[in-house]
This record gives sequence, structure tokens and C-alpha cells, in this order.
Amino acid sequence: MKQRVILVGVPGVGKTTVIEEFKKLAEEEKLQYKIMNFGTVMLEIAKDTIKDRDKIRRAPIEVQHNLQRRTAEAIAQEWSGGVLIVDTHVIIKTRSGYLPGIPYHVLQGLKPDLIALVEASPEEISFRRSKDASRRREVSSTKEVEDDLQFSRAIAFTCATLAGIPLGIVLNKAGDQRAAARQLLAMIKD
Repeated sequence: MKQRVILVGVPGVGKTTVIEEFKKLAEEEKLQYKIMNFGTVMLEIAKDTIKDRDKIRRAPIEVQHNLQRRTAEAIAQEWSGGVLIVDTHVIIKTRSGYLPGIPYHVLQGLKPDLIALVEASPEEISFRRSKDASRRREVSSTKEVEDDLQFSRAIAFTCATLAGIPLGIVLNKAGDQRAAARQLLAMIKD
């Protein structure tokens, strides 16, 4: 069984929804687990200087790297057994371009056994981004989402290669989040 899992995807892919379904399945199977959101922990660490999690990606790269490193260390210290799932983004759009959400220093800090990449169709993601009032998401065209998906797959595979671990793809089709959660659970139990 995989003990440390990094669950990634582009904004709007539905990671949170998949996680909620995963929790139900894990409870049914009496699986010990802990889910931590990388951005939430990062914001807690940065709370004296950054008040809004959507502004983290607008901070200078060196500030983001320092926050990422400290966040990975904090999450690793929280893990006490069972399955740890770290929810984060695989890519972060910054003013300078794309920044990997799980760069090498984060991989070293978290020491994952599996990277699970949640994917959905570009049309679904674009629609979800446009309807998400809970965050300040950039509304993207289907073409921009396709680019995000290509970059995310390339970066996730590179991260898995660097860590020497499997990369699993979780397909999150609209209205079938339970099937996506089952895929995730099967990858963890394999």
C-alpha cells in the first residue's frame, strides 16, 4: 500500500470533489488516512506576509520556493502513519511563466510513493473554472486548458521520474466522481 501520495491536477479539475468521495470510500474500508492541502498549509506558514492564497503565486519566485520548502517540511512532520494524501497543483501560472507545483525540493521533503494526476476534459475544466465563485480563478479558454493539461502531464511525469515512483492518472468525468475516487483508492492499495 502506498503511504505518501501527492494528488495533483490543474485548477478546476475537481480534486476537492474527488477527495470528498475518496473520504467516503476510505471510511467504508476503515482505511487510516490524512489529507492535507499544500496551499492551505503554505498560507498558514505565510500568514504574516500573504493574506490570500491566490496571491501566493504572484509572490517572487524565491519567496514561493522558500514557502514550498517550509510547507513540505511541515507536512512531512505531521504524518504519523496510515495514508497521507497531499492535495496540490502540479503547475502554477506565475507572471514569469509556469512554476512546477512539486519541484524537486518538495519531492525531497515529502518523499512520496505515488503521484496521482487528476484529469478531466478541457471543456469540463474551463466550465468549472468559470463557475467557481469560491476562488479568484482565471477563466481560461479550452485551448489554454489543453495547454495546462499538457504541461501538467509532462511535469507530473518528470516529478515521478525524479522520485522513482509511479504516476497514476485519475479520470474525473463530470458526475462520476465516485469512479475517480475508486481509481485513486485502487492505486493506493496496489
